[in-house]
Amino acid sequence: FFLMIRRPPRSTPLYSSAASDVYKRQHLYQIYPGGDMLRKNIKDVIVGCRNEKNPKEFLAICLAEAKSEIKETDLAVKYGAILKLLYFYYERIDIIWAGFHILELISSTKYSHKRLGYLVGSFIIPYTKELVIMSPSQLKKDFRSKNIFDICSAIHFAASVCTKELSFTIEDDLQRLITYSKPCIRKRAIVLCRKLVLTNAELGEKIAKMLLDKLLDEDTGVQIAASSAVLDCAQVLPKLFVEGIPPLYKLLDNKNNWIVIKALQALCSLLEVEPRLKGKLEEKMLEILESTKALSVELEIHKQIVKRFSTSSSLLGKTKTKIGNYVENSDPNIRYTGLLVLKKLLKSHRDLLIIYKDKLVKLFVSGDAAIKTRTLEIISENCTTDTFQEIADELIPQLTGGSLILREEIINTLLDIIEANEYQNVKDFEWLFTNFKLFILQCPPSCEYRLASVIQV
Repeated sequence: FFLMIRRPPRSTPLYSSAASDVYKRQHLYQIYPGGDMLRKNIKDVIVGCRNEKNPKEFLAICLAEAKSEIKETDLAVKYGAILKLLYFYYERIDIIWAGFHILELISSTKYSHKRLGYLVGSFIIPYTKELVIMSPSQLKKDFRSKNIFDICSAIHFAASVCTKELSFTIEDDLQRLITYSKPCIRKRAIVLCRKLVLTNAELGEKIAKMLLDKLLDEDTGVQIAASSAVLDCAQVLPKLFVEGIPPLYKLLDNKNNWIVIKALQALCSLLEVEPRLKGKLEEKMLEILESTKALSVELEIHKQIVKRFSTSSSLLGKTKTKIGNYVENSDPNIRYTGLLVLKKLLKSHRDLLIIYKDKLVKLFVSGDAAIKTRTLEIISENCTTDTFQEIADELIPQLTGGSLILREEIINTLLDIIEANEYQNVKDFEWLFTNFKLFILQCPPSCEYRLASVIQV
């Protein structure tokens, strides 16, 4: 046997079939510590599945072996079997039957075992009611562990499988976790609180207060987690977070741009239940626009202005001025984000296209593919009788020498505008027929039928 798996001699060519076969046989099996038989480990299963001509048959054999190994009392062997089950899960093989064995691994004192058990358990336990009932006792035990890694794993698992019944069981542990001395535990407890608020409305008010208390935490990471969680919950249950307006308003002066953005979004989502906040928020947004140098914060403010403050002349005036600067910025990411804001602005103020049409055409000529597509969308949705011919005169020359996809997008956009409201946007039909000649010459096959129907009409 050992002669069969020995390393080939140095004279054997590196890529010879003999050496390759020996190496393939060599890694297919491994002796587990303390074991008395040969077993495949996770690497053997993955490599074997790739090398086998019939991978389904190979996986069936490995699954049968894993079912046998998982019943053994040795946790090292059980760990190896459950690790293979994780691979089987990603191969869409049912592993729900292994729930009790996974719980046994979760109860291990060894962190590597517990971590794997919680990971695999989060995939299957939500589908097995019996295991959902049995897991809370182990969770509460790990919540009180002195090992922060055990606590983190338990919190991640609880957030993944949390149900209304489970939320009542772990409610008492949340207060201790969210005030834990380690920031890493407080951040994870906030994630769990978010899940509980969205899962169990009966506990919503109590847990909402826990989240709001963490908005002004001493740790920046905890503040970021809390502001993100409050935003997610306030968008669904705004009435529970009205008491959070003062700390959220205070966060608008924070030096961390991410916290400012999340706080602003959360405050704007609360306008529906607290309309009196609008006037105060307008003043603060104007103040931030005057003082901030962060483009991310500026862009977020302009998004909110377009969405919720379009009746404010002072704020809207700022947005109209700034949007032009964004679409002309040298950074393509800022240009693209500026286009998104402009698209929302034009939905409620379509007449503004006359102001921005030259910048849009210039952006289309010099932009990358994504920016060209977004620019055409804006033009197609907002073009009017007054702006169509000027914009078309700039777009039509781009057909010559353009790629097939670009020509298709331009022609479809122009045809959309032409056909809208029974040709209402076309003033001069002689100009239109003159340009149809170029359309026919540059028309890609996918647009031929549509172009022919428009010409026929």
